[in-house]
Amino acid sequence: MRWLASTPGHGDATNEFTATKKLLVRLETPRFFVERDEVALLKFTEKRIPPSARARGSKTEKKIPGTRSYLSSDGFEILVGRTARDNDYLTFKVAKPNDLWLHTGDYSGSHVVVRNATRKDVPHRTLIEAAQLAAQFSRARKDPKVDVHYTQRKFVSKPKGAVPGLVRMMRFKNITVEPKEGVERL
Repeated sequence: MRWLASTPGHGDATNEFTATKKLLVRLETPRFFVERDEVALLKFTEKRIPPSARARGSKTEKKIPGTRSYLSSDGFEILVGRTARDNDYLTFKVAKPNDLWLHTGDYSGSHVVVRNATRKDVPHRTLIEAAQLAAQFSRARKDPKVDVHYTQRKFVSKPKGAVPGLVRMMRFKNITVEPKEGVERL
């Protein structure tokens, strides 16, 4: 071997072979780490996603800030605003035109929206439950009976320059209920 190193050109070949071998080892090593890191990342994210969310797929329920969420006995989602600004956000940003909108008559209180994706009439039982929530989260909560106005969201507008929470209804119906929180909270 000694004679190979002393022969011109052979030492360079040995050094080149060694350098190439080191480069190959360096190139293969990061790929191993990257593949291992990708596997670890997949395992980590699977642990972070709750099993119920994985079962539903991409349809994860989003919590709407500033609202209380309820589920009526007929399966309709009922949203109740907390503050005047939350009421505005709920009524004009979250609610769709065919959703049912409720508010107590002659009292300040929360805006209530019954989500209606099917565009069919909301069942009477759901209407009563939502009206009871509107009465419960108003200044009339201590009264034995409270009038609640309801209409589709498309008939609710905000006067120009009005304070948060103030709205105008173009047409509405009225229902009288006893204030209570008698539905399941989400």
